[in-house]
Amino acid sequence: MQPAKKKLTAAEIKRRKRNRRLLLIVLALLIFLIAGLFTLYYVSNRIQDQTDAAITDDSKSFAPVVCTPDILETSMKANAPVDENSPVTFTVTLHNTSKKNPCYIDVGRAHTEVTITSGDALITSLSTCKDAGKENKQLLLDRDMTTSFSLTWNRHRNKECAADAPIASPGMYKALWASKSDGTIKADAIFEIVAPPEPEPEPEAEGEGSDAPPADAPSEAPAEPAAEAPPANQ
Repeated sequence: MQPAKKKLTAAEIKRRKRNRRLLLIVLALLIFLIAGLFTLYYVSNRIQDQTDAAITDDSKSFAPVVCTPDILETSMKANAPVDENSPVTFTVTLHNTSKKNPCYIDVGRAHTEVTITSGDALITSLSTCKDAGKENKQLLLDRDMTTSFSLTWNRHRNKECAADAPIASPGMYKALWASKSDGTIKADAIFEIVAPPEPEPEPEAEGEGSDAPPADAPSEAPAEPAAEAPPANQ
C-alpha cells in the first residue's frame, strides 16, 4: 500500500511557482543569448566574406593582363615630309582604355613587324633593321594610360637596311606597324619623301659679259673746239 502523498502547503506551492518562473526566465535568456551569438557569428562571417571579395576584386583590378585590341587604341605618325638626305622617324602611340586592368605589350623588333611600302611594292621591313630599335621592349600601361615610342628608318631599300643599299627615291610611302602576337593590333602612317630644293643660281659679277659702261657711270665731257689759226700776212 502506497503512502499517501503529502499535501503541499500554500507557501511551498508559491515557492515552486516562483522557481518555475525563474527557470523559464533563465531558459529564455539562455535561448536569447545563443540566438544573439549565432546572429553575431553569421553577420561577422558575411562581413568578412564581403571584405575578402572586395580585396580579391581590387587585386584582380590591379593585376596586369595582355593588351588586346578591345582595350588598346593605336596610332602612328611620321616626321614627314622629309628630304632624301634625312632618316624617317615614326612615332607609335598606345592608349590603354581599360578602367579595370593595366596591360602589357612587347614592342621590340622580335615581337612587331614594321613594313614600308610604295604602292604594291615592298620597300623594306624594319624588324630586321638593327638600328630600328631593341629586339625586346616590354611596355606596361596602367589603366587609361597613354605612351609613345619611336622607330627610325634610314631609307635604305633592303631587308637589313644596310648602309650600302639603294636609297628610297622621292615619293609617297606607307608604314605599317603590327604586333606579331596579335596582327589586329596595328597602326599605319602615310608619308612623303621629297627631293631637296635645287640650288639657286649665283648672281653674275657686275659688268661681266658687256663692254657697256654702267648705267650710273658719268658721261665724258664734250671736247672743246680747236682755235682757228690767224690769217697769214700778205
